Order: sequence, then structure tokens, then C-alpha cells
Amino acid sequence: MAESGQSNIADDRHRPNLLTFAVEEYFQADPFPRLLGDRHARRLPHRLAPQTDRLLRLLDAHGVTATFFVLGKLLETHAEVIRRIADAGHELAARNHQPESLDQLGSKRFTAEADEVRDRLEQLTGLPVRGFRIARGRFGVGDAWAMDALADAGFRYDSSVYPRGRELRRHPDRRFPFVHESPAGSKLFELPMSTWGPDGWLVPLAGGTTARQLPGQALDRVVRGWSARYTSPFVLYFHLWEFDAELPRMGIADRWTRLRRYRNLHRTEPTLRRLLERHRFMCVRDFLADDTKVLPTIRADAVAPAQIRIKQAVAEGAKDLEPFTAVIPCFNEQDALPYTAATLEEVRAVLSPRDVQFVFVDDRSTDNTWEILQRDFAIRADTRVVRHGHNRGVAAAILTGIGVAETPLVGSMDCDCTYDPTYFAELLPLLKPGVAMVTASPYHPGGTVRNVPAWRLCLSRGLSWMYRRLLKSKLHTYTSCFRIYRRKHVADLKLRHGGFLGMAEMIVWLDQRGAIVLEHPATLESRLLGTSKMKTCQTIRAHLGLLAQVFLNRQGERATTQASA
Repeated sequence: MAESGQSNIADDRHRPNLLTFAVEEYFQADPFPRLLGDRHARRLPHRLAPQTDRLLRLLDAHGVTATFFVLGKLLETHAEVIRRIADAGHELAARNHQPESLDQLGSKRFTAEADEVRDRLEQLTGLPVRGFRIARGRFGVGDAWAMDALADAGFRYDSSVYPRGRELRRHPDRRFPFVHESPAGSKLFELPMSTWGPDGWLVPLAGGTTARQLPGQALDRVVRGWSARYTSPFVLYFHLWEFDAELPRMGIADRWTRLRRYRNLHRTEPTLRRLLERHRFMCVRDFLADDTKVLPTIRADAVAPAQIRIKQAVAEGAKDLEPFTAVIPCFNEQDALPYTAATLEEVRAVLSPRDVQFVFVDDRSTDNTWEILQRDFAIRADTRVVRHGHNRGVAAAILTGIGVAETPLVGSMDCDCTYDPTYFAELLPLLKPGVAMVTASPYHPGGTVRNVPAWRLCLSRGLSWMYRRLLKSKLHTYTSCFRIYRRKHVADLKLRHGGFLGMAEMIVWLDQRGAIVLEHPATLESRLLGTSKMKTCQTIRAHLGLLAQVFLNRQGERATTQASA
């Protein structure tokens, strides 16, 4: 079924394709959940019911059943609408509760929400629910753990893979339906949404915003071209709000968002009608009812994500593992802490069986950070929370945590997880005896940066270039807060600068002592929750002052050396 051989069937009406819909309100589409507060969402007019009724009439007129992936939150507000979809003979499948991505959810909440939404859909309709699709984003090659979780939880299929670019150049078979087998032996049908182009460079054109920007009959040509070339079904999707040309225009949206969300809405219904007239579509339930289909089986270990490979490597060398403490400085992080908590569960799993401790240092927050730390984190045996008497800055908070830690190896991380904390597993093997520090480096040739403004990257790279010219430690990044240390090398450091500048000052002092500082490539992402505490102009001026001090010190050392000679 996953072969890409030429089709010998001339009439596309005999070729089965899959028709799917994402059930959500227009204000739940990205990026509106990030821009709207709950009170705004409560006050906005709901339009899901008329959108659904209009679509059901269209599908009924063509005798087509489809699969509707339902956002769990809608079960609280639109249970009757969802029941009408099932009563019309269509298949219901689950999404997660909120419009969130896999990275936002984390492994524990991802599995729990998928189970919960499935159970509530089954209770509402009395019908089995076997399918899932992530509500935001998609599954990449490294997200096999999510397919493992769905398979082991009893889901029959998933449709969250949506390849693009060159990411499948080493795994071209994952462009088409396949069977994913988890380490426990559970199997899951994976039905990737369809793409256009050669295997070496894929363009996502299976529906949604991208397809809506195309000329009128372009999507029809895409489906026809797919049917002529491949024997797999074309997996098509729409959002229900795309069938509403009278959507309220959200004033908070920028120009790009308005283009993506509102352009060509009037074309969606005629486009789907044309497709229904010229091609054969069905729901996933009916497609998988044919047990004669033979799809390639791909075991989880064939594309094991980095976290799984790291955990296996760590387990093999468990006897040599030294205890480790992660220090997490916090200042007004009440919005980020739930995400941090879910992320640390993954860190515990990835670093197991190493003894791992956590120290949260509240830098005298003015919101509810301290109360949340005491309520939700201090209760754990492996976690300690401490608080500064006054705000002293991120570097000072890290040194406080290092002073409290009792393990020989200590790490520091941002509370907002702009670096994935599972990177600790990659940095720790580099901290050999004699190495004082290993820092994460997004500017390393093997590192990457995502969604960070270009002007900030330019400034940061420029500062790193200047430090590299003055210090013996030739790194690509000097300002990252994501690091691991041998405690004995840094516990006695006395910093003049307690804020962000102190992170570079640590390396300056270690460099002057002749200590070994290494770096490892990593991915830096923009802050997901909350706001940055860095004052850019002040920080740049402070860095220039520190650089001047380092330069003068180097000049003094050279003068002393020359005088001695």
C-alpha cells in the first residue's frame, strides 16, 4: 500500500481517498490561543454549529462519510454538535484537549489527554473511537515515542505525520501509510497527510491554509496527480471554520495571520464540492475496515528519537554515573512552571538510572512563582526550593543553587526551557575529569536556532565573536544559561555581575584560571510562555564593559610578561 508505483486506474472515482476535518472554533486556530485570554474567548460568538450543519449537508448530498478529529475542549461546550456528526454516520476521532503542540504537552500529558478525549467521545456517542491527530503541529521523524504511546494506549491509527522539505530523505517510506510497531509490540496504523513533489523535497498541500492559497482548481490537480502516480490514498484535511466566509476578523492578528486565516475562505466549499464530484473519498474507519491491506511495518527502534537512544546509552553505563543536580533559576515564572514540571518528568526518564536532583532558586519573584514552587515542587523528595532575600539576577541564582547542591556534577537551565533540558543527557558524557564546564551552543556549526529574532541573533553572535578573540576558550557561545559544571571548579566563584552578564563572567574567570571549558551543539528556541527578563540595551552595554575589562587585563598580562623577559 505504501509503494509509489504508477496507477493503472483511469477513473479516479474508483480510487479511495481519505477525507478528514479538524473540529475547532475559529478562535482556537493558531495563533489566536496565544493572543486571546479566556475571557475574550468566552465572549466571542461561537460559529461551530452552523459551520457543521452546512458541511454535513454537503457531505450528505454526495453520499460521503468523513473522519472528524475533535478537540477535547469542545466536549464541554458543543456536545450536541459533536453528537450530530456521529448521528450523520461520520467517524469521530480524538485530538488533545487544548490546541497545543507535542512540545507543549510533554509525554505524560499527551498520553493522558489522548485517553481522556477518546473516553469522553465514546461516552457521548456510544461508538468506538480509534483514531488520533495532534491538535497543533505534527509528528516528526524523532517523535516515534508519541506513536508508541498511542499504540500502547489502544489507538488503532494516527494521522499526525505531515512531512515537508527534505526531512524524509532518509525515510521516504514514511510519506505513505505504514504500520508503526512500539517496543511493547503494539501496532498503530500511521496515515500521513499527503504532500506534493518528489521524495527529496516535499511541499504540504493536503488542505488547510496552504491549499487555500492555491488557484481555484489546483487542489483538484494535486489529488489527480497523486492518484495517477501512487497507489496509496490521498489524505485530505480541512478545518470546519474554513467553510465560513463570514468569519469575524480578529483585530489582534498581524497581516500575515490575516492572510493565512481569511484569504479565499469563500473558495473552500466550492473546492470541496469539486473534489467530491471528481474523486472518491471515505472516512478512515471504512478504509481500515478492509483487513486485506498490507502496509510496511516500521519498528520504533528503527527511528528511535534522541531521548530513547540517550537513555539506552546511559543505562548501559549506569555503574559509572555520578549524581547530578539541575539548578533552575526563577523570576516571575508562574506561567512557565506547569510546562517546566512536565518537561522535568522527561528529564527524569531520560537520565534514569542516574541519581538526579533539582534545585529551584526563586530570585524574589513578584508574582505567584514562590507559592507555586512550594505547593507543586517542594513536595518531591528529589526537589529543593530556596529563595533570595532580594532580586540578584540569573547568574547569582545559579551560583546559589550550585552552593546548595550536594552532588559533584551540577547543571543550570532556563526555567522557560528555551533549551530542551533532555540535552543534559548529551552534555554529561563530555564532563570528563578535568573538564570544568560544558555549555550548550546554538551557534556551534551543529547547533540551530528557532523563532529567535534576527536582530538578537546578530547581536549575540557579535558578542560571541568578540569574546572568542580575547579568551583562550574558543567557543561559539558564551552567554548560554544551559550548562553543566564540576561543582568543585565553580562553587567558589565570586561574580561582580549577578544578571545575564554573569553567565559570560563565569567563563571569563574559568578561562583566567586555565580551566577547560567545552561546548556541545544544541537548539535554542524562542520563549514559549511568559516574557523575557533580559533588558537588551543594558545587557549589551554591560557585555562591552566586561569585554573592555578582559582586554585591559590581557594587555596588563602581556606588559608584565614582556617586562619579565
